[in-house]
Amino acid sequence: MNRKTKDMTMNALFIAITVVMALVPNLGMIHLGAVSITIMHIPVIVAGLVLGPKGAIINALAFGLSSLFISAIRPTMPLDVFFVNPLVSVLPRLLFGFTIVIINNLLEKITINYSLRAALTASLSTVAHTVFVLIPLYFLILKSGDVNLTSAMPASVLVFIWGTIVTNGFLEVVASVVIAVPITTALNRIKTS
Repeated sequence: MNRKTKDMTMNALFIAITVVMALVPNLGMIHLGAVSITIMHIPVIVAGLVLGPKGAIINALAFGLSSLFISAIRPTMPLDVFFVNPLVSVLPRLLFGFTIVIINNLLEKITINYSLRAALTASLSTVAHTVFVLIPLYFLILKSGDVNLTSAMPASVLVFIWGTIVTNGFLEVVASVVIAVPITTALNRIKTS
């Protein structure tokens, strides 16, 4: 099997995983009371590390569109209605895909082993993903005028982002490192064989 066919097959696999994680309730976005922990971003990280820029962008787009679609047909949390807006669901995920590529390329220039580079890329890009989603979400919530939501919002976007990173973001970072590093290590071995 040539490299182009391998890459297409892997992209199809990652997109299928993303779609399944989106369609099966509590698989890709785990709801724990008021907190929602996303692990749907992990296939994008794996694709970016294994397939490079093209894989990261294709899978980031699949992630964003899946998020938009699920929010439109099956909202489960009060904030899900905002994810129907592509500024919250699609654009941040595309930026996330680019961020994976940028972080990985910067770390590749530093002589560190692959596992450490993958772990740093996974953790830093996960934090970036959280920030990219929360910024437009914060402003759309304030713009909505929904008294129940806006009264619960902190006065500062930084407080909102920091609070979410401390609650959800930490668990998402841990999950991305624990899942993405061994998978990318194994897939890179398969890809080069």
